[in-house]
Amino acid sequence: MNLTNYLLAIPLLIALLFGIKLVFVKDKINPSFRILGGYFLLYVLLLSIMLLISYATKFEIENPFINLSSLLFYVVLLAIPPTFYLYVVSLSDLNESKTIYKNVIRHYYIVLTLLIINIFSFVYLNNNDSNSFILTVTENVMNYSNFSALLFIFPIMNAYYIFKAIIIYKAHRKELKNVFSFEQGVSIKWMQNYIIGYFIFIVCIYTSQADNLKIEFQIPLTLFMIMYLVFIGVKGSIQKKVYFKDQNKVIKIKETNTVSKRDIEESKTNELKTKIMTQMNEEELFLDHNLTIHSFSKALNSNSKIVSSILNSEFNQNFVSFINSYRIAEAKKILGKDQYRNYTVEAISEMVGFNSKSAFNRAFKQYTNQTPSEFRKA
Repeated sequence: MNLTNYLLAIPLLIALLFGIKLVFVKDKINPSFRILGGYFLLYVLLLSIMLLISYATKFEIENPFINLSSLLFYVVLLAIPPTFYLYVVSLSDLNESKTIYKNVIRHYYIVLTLLIINIFSFVYLNNNDSNSFILTVTENVMNYSNFSALLFIFPIMNAYYIFKAIIIYKAHRKELKNVFSFEQGVSIKWMQNYIIGYFIFIVCIYTSQADNLKIEFQIPLTLFMIMYLVFIGVKGSIQKKVYFKDQNKVIKIKETNTVSKRDIEESKTNELKTKIMTQMNEEELFLDHNLTIHSFSKALNSNSKIVSSILNSEFNQNFVSFINSYRIAEAKKILGKDQYRNYTVEAISEMVGFNSKSAFNRAFKQYTNQTPSEFRKA
């Protein structure tokens, strides 16, 4: 058993700790925690089997348990890609009606099929000693199934689920600007690293099993696996589900995915535009750190889809751009007044409705081509 196999015990332990925490300790109402916990536990099984097989090979140990574990390796491997994808889906309500609850099992059809083949073959081969034709066929089916799973099915599944995860991630980022006026707690930019790291992690799993892998490559590969698991574990432990749909619908106007011109006309566009300007200029709703398109629409006694369409068609802005334009205008007024000279940039960002200094700096630079500090000094 080479050094890499000993080092694999470290990411195995990390995955075990996060898996137990997320499955049994974290908020059980939120399915994303349990899915991510299952994702970690799959790595626990995978790494454990790899260590067990390596140990058995080194000491030439042969027993049914070792043989069964080697067969389960392929099953666990195939279960990782759909679990990786389902976690991305579970982070918001954008796609849950299509996949996450009612149709989870369909993502594991191939996994279950391979599990049945391997268990049936294992039981049959270990309870029949004769060299019959059926035994030969059973062994060939088992071997070809696992061979295909490793070299063909697993890469195809990864390509498919990584592609789907990227689509969902992009949809999340796009919709974010139409619903929320803030990023803290709803932005999943770290998901880029989750997706990229997943691909590299799988490569590390394959590469680390090479017997002739030099020590200068073994340690970096294992260190990357450790960093990836810790990063995902920490980020996943604090990332709550993001709700794009209104969870407290009060306005009884039918929500649809598209808004026709007739809908806009019926909502009296000019009257709604006046209400929007009034709420922004007089009520200063933009100062609310937690403002969303839903709470904004409720204040207007309207529907979020209609309000969003008005902002796009009449103001040529999405929700976050519209709100931030007012926040930046207010910030410029404050930064230009002597009475606020001793206020920090962070304090001013909170005064105008931003919930983080970084988001304020980024938006201010976007609208003025200057940072708040540079604007103050000018």
